[in-house]
Amino acid sequence: MNFSLKTYNRLLEALKAQRYDFLTFSQYVRKRSAGELLPEKLVILRHDVDKRAKNSTDISNIEYSQRIKATYFYRAWILNEPAELLKVKELGHEIGYHYEDLVTAHGDASLGIEYFEQNLKSLRLLASVTTICMHGSPKSKYDSKDLWKTADYHRFGIEGEPYFDMDLEDVCYLTDTGGCWDGYRFSVRDKMPPKYQRQWEANGWKYHTTEALIRAVEAGTFPPHAMLTTHPERWTDNVPLLCWNQTVQTAKNLIKYLLIRLRKQA
Repeated sequence: MNFSLKTYNRLLEALKAQRYDFLTFSQYVRKRSAGELLPEKLVILRHDVDKRAKNSTDISNIEYSQRIKATYFYRAWILNEPAELLKVKELGHEIGYHYEDLVTAHGDASLGIEYFEQNLKSLRLLASVTTICMHGSPKSKYDSKDLWKTADYHRFGIEGEPYFDMDLEDVCYLTDTGGCWDGYRFSVRDKMPPKYQRQWEANGWKYHTTEALIRAVEAGTFPPHAMLTTHPERWTDNVPLLCWNQTVQTAKNLIKYLLIRLRKQA
């Protein structure tokens, strides 16, 4: 039950019991830009909605019931079926753009910027969007973060992007990529520079399961400032689906591992 909704609810309850404050990503960026002091204990809840948008709505309802606001990054396909996004927006959560436009443009940066601007404009018809986050697209050789080697996302009214605008000396990054909380070794792009990962591990901030996260929070050994990134499609109380998700993720981890090895050898 590593990624059950009940377990997620328990994680939030544990964080609240330990008096963690919750900021959306845009709130964090604004405080940091203004030089404001951050809360002593802080968690940024980030959700990358790659597919199964209904799952993101289920998670957003849990957060709403606990009076917590989170950040949901949606890929461009949501423009064709926006109902679930609108439900999340109505609960007061932040909506961001989970962009992959350089991949869509097959590496053409100019075309990628055109796609980015078009999708951002369309998304803003549904919600106020001031933050973005790269979608990893592990099967592609292109990294959509490379768009910003030739352009500046701030000129599109964007305040921040997690891979560029988090203080990693201060904020520990934890993600459920790979079907576990220490799956960065399987991740092609959803990971932070190795020097920070080594430092977090030296601090003891390495966890495999959600239960391990909860135990660390309850024991008072969890990082004081953290970003928790989930992929809502893997979170459900449907036991057969949980088992299927884990089986598929195991196969994907092997493929990703091989891709990483091949790219290192290229």
